Amino acid sequence: MVFLLILACSTSSELVSLHCELPAPLLTPGAGAPGTEVVAIIGPMTELWDTSVRVGSTAAHVNAVTRATCDECDSCRASAECTSCDACTDCTVDCLACIETVTFVVPDVAVGAAAVTISNIHGTSARVDFGVSEADTAGDTGDTGDTAG
Repeated sequence: MVFLLILACSTSSELVSLHCELPAPLLTPGAGAPGTEVVAIIGPMTELWDTSVRVGSTAAHVNAVTRATCDECDSCRASAECTSCDACTDCTVDCLACIETVTFVVPDVAVGAAAVTISNIHGTSARVDFGVSEADTAGDTGDTGDTAG
């Protein structure tokens, strides 16, 4: 009599993320030409690798995602078992000093109002208008430096 025993193992990993309704970002400056660096105050933020910014339908280059003076807030939220997306009333005072920002560069888009949205693993922000202006060409004399002629 032969007994056959088959064992199988399965390993899987799953990225768990919370979906938040991110607020509209506060943009500084609120207008500028393509190439302008803009700082957006918004949260909850995560890491540079999962953060994207769109100006209209065009992706913007994200230079930095920062979370300044957030250690006490993070510790309090962990102790109170609040998620990143929860309004954590136990930690309101500890979280006042926490400033989360995204720094991005305005891409080459049409002049006028353009909706800015910021996305990360938690979700996408509400839209906020940004005024795209023409690039400053005041110093451009048209001289290419070419002396051949």
